[in-house]
Amino acid sequence: MTDFYIFNKSGNSIFVEYKVKERLNEEPFAFNARIVGFDSDMEIIEIKKAFEIEFNNEINTLTCELKKGQALWIGDDINFSLNDANDIKKLKRNLIYLKIKTENTEINADEKNIVGFFKTFDRHTVGIEIK
Repeated sequence: MTDFYIFNKSGNSIFVEYKVKERLNEEPFAFNARIVGFDSDMEIIEIKKAFEIEFNNEINTLTCELKKGQALWIGDDINFSLNDANDIKKLKRNLIYLKIKTENTEINADEKNIVGFFKTFDRHTVGIEIK
């Protein structure tokens, strides 16, 4: 299983918002996202309840704040690879947009450019790292 995360390695809080399409059988992005902690080796160390996460089921949109050292688990997929054309299509097909706001910048991604923001950390972890 490959898990998808947005890692906040910056010194400040970041704000994440994303919108997904209708639920599909093959959805890398989750409707039940959760905030986790991670250590310097990117190992997940703690799971926090989703009280900080707002998922609007009517419009399929999630918004949350990630504090320093937190990550947002946004889904999983079986044997996902950024090198597999079908996996890339699946990722693009499910995402309408992703916004990440930091103190100094804003990332705006959609199906045209989302893949370039993700990287593979190990065979079980794919994510976006905000420094």
